[in-house]
Amino acid sequence: MIGVSAIMFFIATFHLSVNYYRILRGYVDDRLSPGGPAGYIGDLRTWDHILKDALFVTQENLGIGVSIYRTWILWGNWKVVVFPIVLLTVNIIAGYTVCATYSKVGPTSTVFVPALNSWIKTFHSLTFSLNIIMTGLMSYRIWKAHRDSSVFKISEG
Repeated sequence: MIGVSAIMFFIATFHLSVNYYRILRGYVDDRLSPGGPAGYIGDLRTWDHILKDALFVTQENLGIGVSIYRTWILWGNWKVVVFPIVLLTVNIIAGYTVCATYSKVGPTSTVFVPALNSWIKTFHSLTFSLNIIMTGLMSYRIWKAHRDSSVFKISEG
């Protein structure tokens, strides 16, 4: 778990660094170019935009993977995590499909073009749903263990 935490910290730091680079590039280097900073930052086809979103997708899916692992440890039964693993697989496909599609859109396209919008909605919906499912499964298991062990309580307190 410490190794995964270190990797997630690195990814988060790298993601912030890429965003900082994009802001500097947009507001310093491209301030006088056609479209200005908004034109650069809004261009979905640039390598740095694709990289920052790939880092975001990796971070989200890695976090969900860790929560699936923690749920499996708490429950001690692989059957509990089969459905979340299937959802995670779909989420990985959706997230990286968004990143791959960025390079194929037009220079003035936004994230609301149909080719991107459905994949983005799928990714964020699954991320939210998986977080709720995994948190609920872990919370229920901890609550149930507490309830079952409360009969052995010696005193109030």
